[in-house]
Amino acid sequence: MFRPSLVILIALIIGSYYYDNKSNEQLQSEFSQILLNWFRQGTYFNYKNVHKIFYISEELDSNEQLPSLVLLHGFPTSSYDYQRLWTLIRQENKFKSIIAFDYLGYGFSDKPIDYEYSIFDMADMVDKLLLHLNITSVYVIAHDVGDTVAQELLRRDNLSGQNHFKIEKLILMNGGLFTDIYKPIITQEILRTRYLKDVVSKYFFKFMIFKYSFKKVFGSLTHLSDENLLDFFNCIKYNSGNLVIPMTIGYMHERLQYGEAWIDALNETMIPTLFIYGPADPINPRNKFPQKILTQLPNVRLNVLSELVGHYPQYEDTFTVWQLIKKFLN
Repeated sequence: MFRPSLVILIALIIGSYYYDNKSNEQLQSEFSQILLNWFRQGTYFNYKNVHKIFYISEELDSNEQLPSLVLLHGFPTSSYDYQRLWTLIRQENKFKSIIAFDYLGYGFSDKPIDYEYSIFDMADMVDKLLLHLNITSVYVIAHDVGDTVAQELLRRDNLSGQNHFKIEKLILMNGGLFTDIYKPIITQEILRTRYLKDVVSKYFFKFMIFKYSFKKVFGSLTHLSDENLLDFFNCIKYNSGNLVIPMTIGYMHERLQYGEAWIDALNETMIPTLFIYGPADPINPRNKFPQKILTQLPNVRLNVLSELVGHYPQYEDTFTVWQLIKKFLN
């Protein structure tokens, strides 16, 4: 007699022969109203005069002396991760503007197959976009792989200010800073496996599988409805984004290769830095991660959230996160 789990597995394997290749228009028809509004609010920047980068920029004050807020998202999602935080930020008048964007290979940006995705290129995107927007002074809020992008920007800043802008203060959230304790979830490991990654990303990137895996990185404080999860999923699927995941996940290898230099960047910078940590995070385990911050990054201020908050603090406990950020920036 078949076990239910075996029946489900067989059904998934059979169903996966039928490649789910929805058009962008079909995906848009499934967007929640909140995601649709986010999408309509955005525009595009031509990166390297070839690829389109989706971004949202909203001016809050005409005072040129005020810094802008730049939001750097994580893997494998998009700038939409910050939608809840954005609604709180825009009520303030202490910033010139807010900017969020999707890296190439993510969200609503282009997702070229024949492209060398890297942290260094993502840092270039930040620099070129802010230059395009004529923004020279920023507070940076980063999450997950966005933390690594921010570290690379710090490294460049430490080397005689190689960026076209100045980071005034930096806020990091639940990024894998320490490769020796970092614990990727099983789907991340599969998407790095040489003989499985392309097959899995093309034929097995299904909503039912995604939501089961994705929910595991959230704490128990957060109830994710199917509508919430479908929005995350469709942002990844847009522009056939599932096909480039095996390439965009290459940042994990870069962390192993350059992680020490990026830790050094945090220790060498004079820029005030805050780390907001959701401890119910299976990727950055609570029994080791906070102590690592305290011992290896003594200049970084650490705020630990409720035990019920996981890998996406800005989404799971938006109000508390914003209060901590405001206090730090003030």
